[in-house]
Amino acid sequence: MRATPVESTSVEYGPDTESRRGAVLVLIALLLPVLLAMVAFAIDLGAIYLVRTELQRNADAAALAGVSALRPVADPHFPLKSPLALNLGVPDVLAASLGHDLETSVSLADTELSIIKPQRKEPLEGAYEMAELYAGLNPVMGVAQFQQRRDDISVFYQKTHIDSPPLLPLPGLLGSLTGIVEDLLLVPPDHSDLNAVRVTARRDAITNEPMTLFFGPALGHKLASVKATATAMRFKGYGVRPGARILPFAMDITVWRALRLGNGVVNGVPLAQQILGPDGRPVILLDEQVWNPDTNHVSRGSDDIWEIIVLNKPAERLEPVVEAVETLNPFKKLLGGLTGQSDPLSEAVDSLLKTPATVVTLNFAGGSGEPSVSDVRRQLLEGVNDDDIGERLYLPFTRYGDESIPLEVFSDLRSIVGEPRIIPLFETLSGTVGNKVKGLLQMDEPYRIVGFGGVVITEVRDLGVAHYVKFQPAPMMSQFVLKASPNQPDSYSDCVYTCPLLVQ
Repeated sequence: MRATPVESTSVEYGPDTESRRGAVLVLIALLLPVLLAMVAFAIDLGAIYLVRTELQRNADAAALAGVSALRPVADPHFPLKSPLALNLGVPDVLAASLGHDLETSVSLADTELSIIKPQRKEPLEGAYEMAELYAGLNPVMGVAQFQQRRDDISVFYQKTHIDSPPLLPLPGLLGSLTGIVEDLLLVPPDHSDLNAVRVTARRDAITNEPMTLFFGPALGHKLASVKATATAMRFKGYGVRPGARILPFAMDITVWRALRLGNGVVNGVPLAQQILGPDGRPVILLDEQVWNPDTNHVSRGSDDIWEIIVLNKPAERLEPVVEAVETLNPFKKLLGGLTGQSDPLSEAVDSLLKTPATVVTLNFAGGSGEPSVSDVRRQLLEGVNDDDIGERLYLPFTRYGDESIPLEVFSDLRSIVGEPRIIPLFETLSGTVGNKVKGLLQMDEPYRIVGFGGVVITEVRDLGVAHYVKFQPAPMMSQFVLKASPNQPDSYSDCVYTCPLLVQ
């Protein structure tokens, strides 16, 4: 078969084609500087972004470290000016020597009583040092040794919408004269509880020198100043999540507020009687122990922070007390018949039956029955889990409880002496007929938890007749503590804090 010849073709370039090729070369020549400038700008911009990122990391770390050094304390928000203000039985002869901020000690019946001491001021040096240290631990491109100016570190108190500590509500006439009471009885609140640190890390003409651009000089910019700012805060805690070391107990919030008025007075029973009113339950408040937050060790001494003694159950439910009262009843009736008046013995016995304060053991598992001893022991040692509180638990909430502490958990209480915990605070129960009927019928009582307090157990003791536990307010900071949610109603938080959090 004869092959079909293939016709050859050729392309001829005319004058128009050559002119277009020349136009492209001219266009490339014109755009090349622009393209190179854009590449140079991108490289310099990337370097600036990298330096700013590293500076932001430095500022973040420094702010968080600075706040962590601002260790909260349990000093009272509204300490008493003097025990004379509430008629605590101190002789009038001492009145002249009691000052507003003076440290005064007196000897009364061979006992050294610390009347009032000045509030401690938390030093700022630790916060500055920690911020400077952590700012220098992170490298910054082009800086051999990063320098952090102290003038670029601010330590301050940042108030939030829910953090104002409410004044202790006072009964009767005192309650209607709150302003006068503040002036006469209480030292104004001290807002030196610093909780925020702001740090600015910089590379500029002030510190660490401006960064040198790679291609900036070609565009007329040789140097660039870069800085970054971060603010970290420690928030009060108004919620918890699983893992929180929250005690399965609750205390009357009014008793807690009375406890938080401590100023070194040894015997606070008369104080609580006046604060809680004639029908309130007096409490035993002492200042005879000191808690060391570095070692969690409890020792004898005074630190101006009261401890509160709590029996395992109310006195009227202790069998020896009930038996003693029944024995005294005939004598009470006889004495009343002879005098025709209410006998002092009856008043003394009635007072005894109200003393001292107790706490409520909460049923975190839900329901209206008494809490399981095994659950209480687990919560004491391990904290609450998601079966107890769900994913999160915010104030306020309601739980049933029993006004006693199971004797089976006292060995566990001894094992956590000195370890910070959170204690729920329940809304003071009003003395209504309904509540009295519930008490007579031994019906379960729901408790509305409206606050959190930070505490340590300082002592656990068996008295034979009864057992008691001593609590002392102490700062509690935990990663399992949550700050207030945006829509959370006003609640109460004292000595309970989140870990430091970045807010800017």
